[in-house]
Amino acid sequence: MAGSGKTTVAMHRISYILYNYEDKFRPEDFYIIGSNRILLNYITSVLPDLDVYGVSQMTMEQLFIRLLYEDWDSGIYRVVPIDKKNKSLYIKGSYEWFHDLEQFCREYENRAIPEREVRLEKSGALLLGEEVIRNYLDNNPQLSMQSKINMLNEMLFSKLENELSGKYVSYTPEEKKELQRMCRWHFGKDVWKGSVFEVYREFLQMQEEEGKGISFTENIFDVYDLAALAYLYKRIKETDGIREASHVIIDEAQDFGMMAYGALAYCLRGCTYTIMGDVSQNIHFGYGLNDWRELQKLILTGDYDSFGLLKKSYRNTVEISDFATEILRHGNFPVYPVEPINRHGNKVVVTECRDKEAMIQEMVKSIESWQRAGHETIAVICRDEEETAMVSGCLREKISLVDSDLETAEFGNGVMVLPVEYTKGLEFDAVLIYHPSVENYPAEDSCVKLLYVAATRALHDLSVIHQGDLTDLIAKPVSEEKRMQSLENEVYKQARFYTKKEITTREQELLDVIQGDKERAMRGYIGPKPIVVQQGEKKGNIQKAVISQKKETTALMNKSPYQFGDVPDNSRLRPDGHGRIDNSVRMVRKTKRYIDLISNYGILRLTPLEERIIRVQFQKGRMAEFDSGHWNYKPEQQVSWTAKESKSFVEVVTEGIAVRIDKKTGAVLFFSREGKLLLAEKAALPRQMEGMDDFQTWIYFDWPKKEKLFAKGVLADDLERMNQKARYISFGGKKLRMPLLISEYGYGIGVAAKGTVMCCAIPMYGPYLYAERVRQMDYYFLYGGNKDTTLELYKKLQK
Repeated sequence: MAGSGKTTVAMHRISYILYNYEDKFRPEDFYIIGSNRILLNYITSVLPDLDVYGVSQMTMEQLFIRLLYEDWDSGIYRVVPIDKKNKSLYIKGSYEWFHDLEQFCREYENRAIPEREVRLEKSGALLLGEEVIRNYLDNNPQLSMQSKINMLNEMLFSKLENELSGKYVSYTPEEKKELQRMCRWHFGKDVWKGSVFEVYREFLQMQEEEGKGISFTENIFDVYDLAALAYLYKRIKETDGIREASHVIIDEAQDFGMMAYGALAYCLRGCTYTIMGDVSQNIHFGYGLNDWRELQKLILTGDYDSFGLLKKSYRNTVEISDFATEILRHGNFPVYPVEPINRHGNKVVVTECRDKEAMIQEMVKSIESWQRAGHETIAVICRDEEETAMVSGCLREKISLVDSDLETAEFGNGVMVLPVEYTKGLEFDAVLIYHPSVENYPAEDSCVKLLYVAATRALHDLSVIHQGDLTDLIAKPVSEEKRMQSLENEVYKQARFYTKKEITTREQELLDVIQGDKERAMRGYIGPKPIVVQQGEKKGNIQKAVISQKKETTALMNKSPYQFGDVPDNSRLRPDGHGRIDNSVRMVRKTKRYIDLISNYGILRLTPLEERIIRVQFQKGRMAEFDSGHWNYKPEQQVSWTAKESKSFVEVVTEGIAVRIDKKTGAVLFFSREGKLLLAEKAALPRQMEGMDDFQTWIYFDWPKKEKLFAKGVLADDLERMNQKARYISFGGKKLRMPLLISEYGYGIGVAAKGTVMCCAIPMYGPYLYAERVRQMDYYFLYGGNKDTTLELYKKLQK
């Protein structure tokens, strides 16, 4: 209902979620979607009063452009409003159009992915059967075409490797290599090289052949073109699956057709929604929402999803509400009932003027009268942008107007002149409807809703001026035989209430004991350094650092006071710091070069450099700028890599390694391409930074006791065994080189720190890698498969 508080409810819902679920949501996780900038500015102006900052706001067009990522070029493509005069374009906003696009994508996928069985010619062994392929395609409807191709290729390659390792199968190395080459890309390459814009043109051509043709201008798109392009990007091309938002709020939802919602439901699957609107205010009657039934079936699929009706109108006086309801009764559509609060005011004034000049004078008279009465927000509502420009020009010579530019205007005190379609969701102390003539508002359903919107913007006073050609929607009463159909008795979807599980006092006591044990363990792990008194130690007799006597002759020297292999004092082994650290991933941000994982603690950045080299960096805070550092390795060619996100993890994959980040803990896990776990950060506490400017950093690893670890020394064959030890592995006083830790499992960790670096593999203190006087955590993960190959990768970083 108009004035029922829909927008207020939505804004308080954001505040409620952030307050009660601060461990799961941040302001950046919310998107507010509106139909124009004025509405968005009005909506978000109330958020600071609710102590909410940083919520993203955008129009529906901007959201779909965002979902096109790198495929959108603002220098080439242009966005335009939908042409309301071209009724043939209305079909693009329909659910039927979206279903046609879905079917087109299914057929496109069927042509692109071969479903024939795959057998080995030499042995006749079946690797993948047609039924297996078909079942996989049918059972994963939410995956993009490219994701299905990549997974089928992996399944086939895995089957081949298993077959080639069979006891009674004999293939020459050349035959194995050829089979691997053929199976690796059997279903297609790992990156789709097509264009979503060309695919969309192909879809439009198919629609035209089926008698559903529409006019289309190259490189110019409206909101439904953009919805289709975003759907094609996600449905055909995308493999990363980066999550955009956790919760989406859509206001004035009736302005968008089911085509937009069908695309959103697929592109933003996994997020939740708050959708607010009034179908009685659907001014885009040909392609917006005229009822909620289809949207309910699409969105309300969970047990706790619900549809609610706000009947009470708090905005208008009884006189204004009755006037607007009489306009609505002229429509040939069912509407929801209105229950205005019992607040009376002035009668609606309808004034006839002899000409345009007289209308201008009457407007000035009414506005000045309202201003004397204390009305702070006043709107003159015109039919369209052309009429708005004319009226603004005439009024500006006589009274002061606030900015009414449709792209830059912000809602505020003063007099605004606006086209009717830009007033949805707004409210004013007083409203003047300019010249609602028979020509401007014929007795059609779409104009009924337009005029209803204009009338319901007024809080206290409403006036209408015309030149004797007043629309029948106001001038004539509704006939008795033509009454609106009420939807008051429609059954709405009710949410299943959540009931909190009751526990006994004894059960709560046991839970408290478990939580207490966890907290004590955490305090012992990252708490303050204990006071250690050594037998016979004299006051001030603290172990001195052994400093190299070699004079520093160049800036490229390691300035650490500790030489490689020095044993640290026990008092330095226990990490500093207090309290808990939250490394859980709240947001994922992907670029072509790297992927950022943002937590309350800071930003973790992973940069794939080669098939078997990946750089891992971390900085505290959410506005971090990463340093390139002394070892800023740049390969000759950019490596091919992919990223995908699920509810529990984010995974980055190259041809040689896979890196998985646990979203709950923020811990990084490194795997071989075959899926063997090589190294994992500790889930309880992956990383820690202490200090203000020059940080101390600890990266905690879950090294098994049996894993043999070595630190690379100065000489080529100098390897220091690190198991159950704590040693400085940087090269104090010597030529600057990257500290390197090597595992018998075939990987290495190169620490990109120019000062002191220590490895502690003693379980009671760590195990961890420590660095001091650094601005960021920074290390390279190298996987050569063996010591020699890993050292070759390490040499690349030193150049």
